[in-house]
Amino acid sequence: MLADGLLLDARLGRLGLDEVSQQHFKIPVTASDGVVALLHRAVASDWPNDAKGLWHDILGMCIRGGTDVSPTRRQFTVIIRGLERRYWRFQADVRQDNTGAPYLYISLVEEANPGTEGLFPLGQLVMTPGVAALGIDVMPFVARHQAADWGELDAFDLRQNETAVKEGLRILSAYDVPTAEGETVRLWVITEADRSVTTALLPSEY
Repeated sequence: MLADGLLLDARLGRLGLDEVSQQHFKIPVTASDGVVALLHRAVASDWPNDAKGLWHDILGMCIRGGTDVSPTRRQFTVIIRGLERRYWRFQADVRQDNTGAPYLYISLVEEANPGTEGLFPLGQLVMTPGVAALGIDVMPFVARHQAADWGELDAFDLRQNETAVKEGLRILSAYDVPTAEGETVRLWVITEADRSVTTALLPSEY
């Protein structure tokens, strides 16, 4: 599904920014938690910001401005009004998912080791169409996953995860998630062995 482009970005998808990303780049684009939090703060400010306009400005400046500090990293500045300061430094890194395909990771320069908070890096964070259709916020469950709160696993799978964290193997968490209809669905969160991709999916989509 990753190779076929069927997965949605779990951070940006809920903000409706996938279409904006596709207007600027032919490869998938994702953002750090710090960038997503910044977008939320800017939209909630007294200045008339909207997420799509801000994301358009960020990606536009990534293309037009900035400095290439390595063959795979560019740093650039974006003006965002309504916050405690106007000038924000971003960086764009070209990375590879576990199929070897490139994607673009946007983070704030001030973030220390973006994407590596918690016990292990998440890599590109995506969700399946089935999870997207539920309309739930997967980020709290991803945070639990990265903090070693593995959810509804038996003792054997818990031990498997502890080994996986230490030895660089695939990590699986399972959570019972309430939906808007009052039902409960099982959600899986899987981080690949090479830590390039973390996927939120339904067991039926595995």
